[in-house]
Amino acid sequence: MKLRLAFLFSLIAVGIHSYLTLHYYQLNFGLLEGASICNINARFNCDTVTASSFAALLGVPMALWGAVTNGILALLLLIWNLKWSDDVPRLGRYSLWLSGFIALTSIVMGSIATFYIRSECIFCMSEYLISFIVFGLIWASQEPDTRPFGTYILELFGPARNYLALIVALPIAGFLLNYSFFNHYGATELPAVVHDTVLDWRSSPKVVMNTPPLLTKGSKKPIMTLAEFADFRCPHCRHAVGAVDAFIASHPDVQLKFYAFPLDNTCNEAVPSGDGISCYLARAVYCAQKLNNLGWALHHYIYNHQILIDTVGTMSYAQGQITDFLKAHNVDEQYFSSCVTGTAADAAIRAQAQLGAQAGVKGTPTFFVNDRMLTRGSLIPVLDAVHSALEKAKH
Repeated sequence: MKLRLAFLFSLIAVGIHSYLTLHYYQLNFGLLEGASICNINARFNCDTVTASSFAALLGVPMALWGAVTNGILALLLLIWNLKWSDDVPRLGRYSLWLSGFIALTSIVMGSIATFYIRSECIFCMSEYLISFIVFGLIWASQEPDTRPFGTYILELFGPARNYLALIVALPIAGFLLNYSFFNHYGATELPAVVHDTVLDWRSSPKVVMNTPPLLTKGSKKPIMTLAEFADFRCPHCRHAVGAVDAFIASHPDVQLKFYAFPLDNTCNEAVPSGDGISCYLARAVYCAQKLNNLGWALHHYIYNHQILIDTVGTMSYAQGQITDFLKAHNVDEQYFSSCVTGTAADAAIRAQAQLGAQAGVKGTPTFFVNDRMLTRGSLIPVLDAVHSALEKAKH
């Protein structure tokens, strides 16, 4: 019964690690649709952990390493359960050592998340718990054997060489699967692209960012200031939200400045046409921040409801969505309406749009780092590379 449970939990571990692997690639390649299901708050946030520098080893996601390692452990446990081995004590020892390695890795990664990243991944925590359970079940299932530890090691190069083949297969499988995922997402040239992007950023001319942003968050004394010009109805901007949020949360020395650049000529003379909705949404966020410090909350709310707002495509529907937000947060609607239709909100959004046009913004989202334009700024690998370059320059 213990071995069956250990096998079942190992399969569950493979499943969770597989989900986290997909989440890693989607977040790093800017492909997330809305908030991750494992994001609860700032403390328990999978995106923050996934965007950290500890989320990958040798370029391979830790989640993928976990899926492969637990997959091999599940195979050993299957052989053990089906009694396909002619040396059960040896099989038991190798399974115990592998499960112990997984449990030890859980302690290390959990400690990093708690004391360094200062954010927890709920799914990762469930993995840690499972690793301890599996280790305990395998420990309790060991059969007595008089062979010393050294004998088991030597047997890997003799009668137990099939187990050595599994050990060798682990890193090979990790690198091959990682390459397959990169190929699937069309990112096999990503390292070269990241390198060229950093060079382009270094050579970009500096622009003067002398207009207050719509929203700000992150470090008060940053070594890296990320400025984003975005439209609230732009799908690419929606995809960038998760990656940018995760990057800011996992890098305490980075500040984000969010500027409105509505693709709407009712408040942005740099674009040829518009229906007023994008400008209204930008003004709404301005007022939510100015009146109630709810700018970021409304920013995320709009992007989470962007598909419906854009599908219906009417001002009345967009206003209705904002009204629902105001009611949920007990905001005085009349006072808010006066702000949205006032001259201050309109002037602020127009000034931000004008700044974007002067800085060379042609579409959204467009990013700047320390006042230099950064292409592909919604990709975490690009942001990480620029951050590393700034850290080296500081020291």
